Amino acid sequence: MINSFYNKVVRKLYSLAEDIWLKKQSFFIKKNTLLVLRLDSIGDYIIFRNFIQVLKESEKYKNYSITLCGNVWWKDLAENLDAAYIDRYIWIDYPKMSDFKYCYKMQKKIHSKGYEVLIHSTFSRDIISDGIVIHSGAKEKIGYNGDLINLQKEQKDKNDLSYTVLIPSVSKFRFEFYRNLDFFEQLLSKKIDLLKPKINHLTTIENKVVICPGAKDAFRRWSPINFAKLSALLKNEFGIEEFIICGSYQDSWFAKQIIDNSNLNFTDVTGKLSLIQLIELMAQAKLIVTNDSGPFHIAVALDKTVVCLSNGNNYGRFTPYPEQMDTKSLVIYPKQILSFSEEERLKKFCKEVKDVDINEISVDLVFSEIKKKLSN
Repeated sequence: MINSFYNKVVRKLYSLAEDIWLKKQSFFIKKNTLLVLRLDSIGDYIIFRNFIQVLKESEKYKNYSITLCGNVWWKDLAENLDAAYIDRYIWIDYPKMSDFKYCYKMQKKIHSKGYEVLIHSTFSRDIISDGIVIHSGAKEKIGYNGDLINLQKEQKDKNDLSYTVLIPSVSKFRFEFYRNLDFFEQLLSKKIDLLKPKINHLTTIENKVVICPGAKDAFRRWSPINFAKLSALLKNEFGIEEFIICGSYQDSWFAKQIIDNSNLNFTDVTGKLSLIQLIELMAQAKLIVTNDSGPFHIAVALDKTVVCLSNGNNYGRFTPYPEQMDTKSLVIYPKQILSFSEEERLKKFCKEVKDVDINEISVDLVFSEIKKKLSN
């Protein structure tokens, strides 16, 4: 009872501090300072990251000191791949932002820096990222007009008022890389010659297959048993020398299920690799097979042959990659998704899709498509 009362009092005090101080412009605005805010997942960062260089080399911001405020999940990527274009970093542990003490601490830290400009290019803004914008103290706050996937209309309308500039979307249905392209072309008033996401890395082709069986949501995960059966078919057809299972520590269970349902010798490195080490490993693979998750976008950016299993979630926004990008990627969907025309798929599935079973995708279909792809 006492603890509950204490927490309510503390929360109220933090709320008052936000209203009185953090919502106001910083007293110490530092000229030519720019904060880039991105708190989304690994795949989102891969699709976005090439625009940091564009921003740094633009006439508008070439003399600015750039700070990236990002999700700690992809800290390893940003600090290794993009250090040439980023002067400083602020890392946010996204799940902890639900704790009001941690949230206030991070908002206060950002506010105290006195940024002249804040750029928040995420299209599906949420209450946490908007909260950082609102309490940032930045003189100019630039964001995407966005959608209502993560915000209620009333809340979004209120948050919109805190932005100095809101950049409109070119189209309702848009692949996410092009959505980023639209934002920065409007922001910088120039044509940007980026064709697709790219990670500059020397890639090789060795007789090994990388399997990434994890994904944040259960409805995005193809059965580990299916991965085991597919591996056996690939071994018999192509004489693959090594199968490597990758993912986070949380994906170790899926790796065990694959291994327990197969007679093949797998190398399980789940929870053992940094993202940079994952890139090194993927760069050597003959084939990468993954669910619709961050490793898929890493593989595409590396220009590797990659097959992605998807239940159609966010169709047209994150999968498939548009043909004009000329990637070596293939996305395989359940028949239910393919039964609709392209226009109908965009209308029905360009959002979160939970009710289409990814395991309707058969092992035989995936093997057949991989066989075609490797033959070509």
